[in-house]
Parts: sequence; structure tokens; C-alpha cells
Amino acid sequence: MRRLSLALLLTLSLALVVAATAGAHHASIDGAAACTKRVNVVFWTANRHRALADALAANPAACADYYISIPALEGDRKLLRAGSVFREVRDLGPQFHSLAEVTLGLTGWAQWVEAGNGSWYDAGVEFRRRMAERNLQPELGHTWLVNEFDHTTRLDLAVRPTGTTPGYPRTAMRDLIRGLYEGAPGMSPAPGIVEIGIAQSHQNLPDVPAYKEQMKAWLQDGDFWDAMDGKIGWLAHEVYADTRYHGVPGSRLEERRRHLVDYQEHLLELVKAGGRRVLPARAFFKETFMPFTNGGGYVAPGGDAQDFESGHGNTDVPLDQMMKFVSEQVNAVEYYWERHLRDDATRTIGFSWQPSNRRGLPLAQFNAEVDIQAAHLAAVLAATYGPDGSSKSACLRETGTDWCTMQRPDAAFTDEWELFSAWD
Repeated sequence: MRRLSLALLLTLSLALVVAATAGAHHASIDGAAACTKRVNVVFWTANRHRALADALAANPAACADYYISIPALEGDRKLLRAGSVFREVRDLGPQFHSLAEVTLGLTGWAQWVEAGNGSWYDAGVEFRRRMAERNLQPELGHTWLVNEFDHTTRLDLAVRPTGTTPGYPRTAMRDLIRGLYEGAPGMSPAPGIVEIGIAQSHQNLPDVPAYKEQMKAWLQDGDFWDAMDGKIGWLAHEVYADTRYHGVPGSRLEERRRHLVDYQEHLLELVKAGGRRVLPARAFFKETFMPFTNGGGYVAPGGDAQDFESGHGNTDVPLDQMMKFVSEQVNAVEYYWERHLRDDATRTIGFSWQPSNRRGLPLAQFNAEVDIQAAHLAAVLAATYGPDGSSKSACLRETGTDWCTMQRPDAAFTDEWELFSAWD
């Protein structure tokens, strides 16, 4: 895998920022009133959230609101970071909002419930109390993000298939969300964000038809989706595409985008295909669905594990190709919205931001690459969601480089995800 010199990285960064941000900040202030459409952009961050936030603030999209999650403390995932960390996000300007991450696994809230501290509803209420201690009030634009409904919620399992750890069955998740929404007596209701996790739904999943049947069963659980109504602002579906199934040599953008859309939007397409069989889910998804991409991490953990329980889609490509992958993911999401929403409808898009130095780069080079990736992501969003932006704008062709030309020598398309365009 080739490495870029630090000098070349800095040159690339400067060229990108100068070309893509000329007038962008001015447009974000003066052009907001000219927006015919708006976008809500959500980031789940595992680390380096400040590098991301600073890049977004330096080049904000005129028509965007940014929601940035702050990870819980490493040693105890039930503990929130200091209130000042959340205020740093809010202080970036009125377009920026912080999210408190509700971690269920590891040392998170499942452990709290298992230890007998209270019910899942009590866990949600307790989390809101801890938010209030940090002055994270819904009236100030703060809310929560649940990480995550995983495959045990989809399968409605109280115990994981391994039989060693608890799952997150639907009744438990209904209670948790109600507690988070209601909070303690006297608190204002707070709709939040929930991620549907990547577990057992990677793009290279070996048995996609079986996964589809599981999703069909979940979507037909009308009581569950009715219970979520009004309590979740956005349902963020983790669809971390895999570069090995995308950047086919010699392919056209239209081909890559079609396969990417098949995967990114597969759940929403299945909901639409379900018709009257899934009416509560259909109404809920219409208001809340958000595709959650892996365009915000470099290099994110893999998607290589054969149990398909962890990791993102494989993003082990050179920096310039990852930047192109980001552009093409945003291009695909907005292309889909342009064909399924009114021109003036508010869009949604989400990203995982999890920089990981899997290649063992020197720290200075890795940090430089992370900063370039953050600047590129900010530029793509600023172009796509400016007053005159469109899906084509994600390619940033005005910079002198077409950023929608992603290639990976060993990539090959998969057509498995076309199955979701029909119910049966």
C-alpha cells in the first residue's frame, strides 16, 4: 500500500481547502436565507471529534445543521465527559449541536441493568439526569444518540446466539427509548437519535436473503414502530459500504452509484415495498430515516471479520481514494434524495468518524491525513448543501480534480442488495 509524503499531504490539503472553501464561509452566513433545501448531518465519533468539528466549522455548509456525538468515557461507558467538551461543539455556532452517546454494550447501560440498578426505562431516565448535570438540555439543542439497536433487536433476542451475553430485545429497547424521551419528572421531552447497527448486515454478508427475511419480520412488528413514533427524531441506519464492492476498475460513476444506492437505501426500499403489511413502520421511516455512511472515518476498522458482528466496511485504501469514496457516498445519498423528495424537503445524512491508524503510519503523517480527510468531508458537504448545491457538487470538480473517480484494483460489484426493491 503506497504512502504519501507529509509534504505532499500538506500540499494536497492546502489545494483542497483553498479551492473548495473560497467564499464558502461567506456563503454559509449570507446564503442561508437562499437555501431551497436543508440537511441535517449527524456524526457518530469514536475519537478525534475536535478535528472533525473544527474542519466543519472552517467550511460549513450554508444549508446544514451538524450534530456531533461525544463518546462516553473509555473506562466506563455510562459516564459522560465534562460539560465543557459538549460546549466546545455548541460554541462553534448556531449550526452546531452536541449529542450525548448512549452506549449499550461493553461497560455501558446493559451492564447497569444487568447489575440490578434498575429497568431499561430507569436507565433512560438516569441517562437524562446525567445529561442535565452537564447542562445538556433539549431547549439548548442538545440530545442523545443510542449506539445501537443491533441484530439482537432485529431478531428480538434477550440473549445473544452465543448464549454468553444479554441481547437488546425490542421490549427492552422500547422502554429505554421511552425513558430517554421522557426523562425525570419536570424534564422536557427530548426526541433523540438511534442507530441500527451494522452487525450481521455488512455489504459482504454471505446470506443476504436470510437477512432480508429477518428485516421483514421486524418491520411487521407494528407495536414496536408505533412505540418509537415521536420519540426518535432520526433512525440512522448504519450502511458502511465496502470499497472492495465499489471501486471497480474501469467502471462509470453511474454503475458505482447504482450499486451503492442498492446497499445504502436497502432498508428504506424494503419498507416501501412492504405496503400495507408495514404501515406503522412505513409512516415512521418516512419521517425519520437517515442513511449512515462510513465516509467519515480513515482508516476505519475493517468489516473483515467472518462473524460480521463488528467493524465497518473495508476502507483500507490510499488517502486519495478514500477521499473519492467519501465524495461518491455523499453523491449517492443526495442523488437518491433528489429522486424521492421534493426539492425543498429537508435531507438527512450521517457518518461514522472513527480514524484508526491500522497501517502504522508515523503519527505526524497519520494526523495530517486525518485533517485532510476532515477538510475534504467538510468541503463535500459545503458544496452539496450550499444554496446551489446538488448531488453533482459532491464531486468537487471545480477544484481541478474529479473526486468521483474512485478505483480499487481488486474490487468487484455485488448485486445481492437489489433483492430489497421487492417484498417477496
